[in-house]
Amino acid sequence: AGLWSEQFGNLNQATEPLERVIRVQPDHVEALAALKDIYTKKRKWDALYEILGREAGLASDPEARLGKKIEMAELCTERLHQNDRAITLWKEILDETPDPAQALDALEKLAEREKDWDTLAEVLESRAESAPTEPEQVEQLHRLGVLYMERLDRPAKAVAVWVRLLE
Repeated sequence: AGLWSEQFGNLNQATEPLERVIRVQPDHVEALAALKDIYTKKRKWDALYEILGREAGLASDPEARLGKKIEMAELCTERLHQNDRAITLWKEILDETPDPAQALDALEKLAEREKDWDTLAEVLESRAESAPTEPEQVEQLHRLGVLYMERLDRPAKAVAVWVRLLE
């Protein structure tokens, strides 16, 4: 694989031996890194997603695993256009991350794009809970109340949000 990629510059020929190494030894870090580089250069996003998943599974450090999941979620959103899978990943990331801002931003955009109103409601609720200022909290609660009334047809939840807003 090294000869094919480094000496001959033929990434197609280098891929097959690396994939065989992974079949024999699924946790071979060097082969995974080389395949990741090749798949990125060749824009084979599905294969790159699988490699990132393997790397995430092998990572013993929670921060490194979180980083791989973020890469996977961004790849699903930007390259694979698999928004449902991206939403699932961002929800997992949200549960694991100490700083939820990036995950909440991504989830909000994806939920609006996919018209996943329940996910959007979760995001707005989370943002309202953690809003640093009262005007920001008011804005999030207002958006949540409108969402419950117009998109989700849950008047009881909307009333509860409006009551919170008035308080």
